[in-house]
Amino acid sequence: MIPLRELATVRTLRVAAIKAFRAVSRVLRAAPAGRRRAAGLVLSALLAAAGTAAAAEIVVVAHPDLPVDALSAGQLRNVFVGELTFVGRVKVLPVGYEDSSTMSDGFLRAVVGMDSRRYRVYWIKEVFHSGRVPPRMVQGVDEMLRIVATEPGAIGYVPAERLEGVSTLKRLYTVSVP
Repeated sequence: MIPLRELATVRTLRVAAIKAFRAVSRVLRAAPAGRRRAAGLVLSALLAAAGTAAAAEIVVVAHPDLPVDALSAGQLRNVFVGELTFVGRVKVLPVGYEDSSTMSDGFLRAVVGMDSRRYRVYWIKEVFHSGRVPPRMVQGVDEMLRIVATEPGAIGYVPAERLEGVSTLKRLYTVSVP
């Protein structure tokens, strides 16, 4: 798995791989049919592998006192848009990131169905129209881990590799993002 901070580089490499694939395809057109087919299959496999390698895992974590061991993507969406405010008898506290990043954009697109810009606009409207309380926002992963570990009902998301050795939080859901 590739660390999230390197995803921008991976995307750049993916674009370069596509350009290289196109260039090699032009060269192979002059080759005999059997070699073209074999080379094309190899290049397709390499390109597919490059796309697969770019996926990163984000884990949704919760305070250990939350009375469930897992939530579905739909339930998480409802938590992060303010429609699900209690799990059992525990009031949930969704926690997000202040700054837009590859990780937060990937999570919001995959689970909530919005990019970070639309999500911010959504919450501005919700605060004024319905009086809902937006998610608590943090600066980084370390602050996210601290808040989720100490605030009852807190639910947030972090890169999977940042959970190595962390056993105090509940892991509710895992999402792979490109």
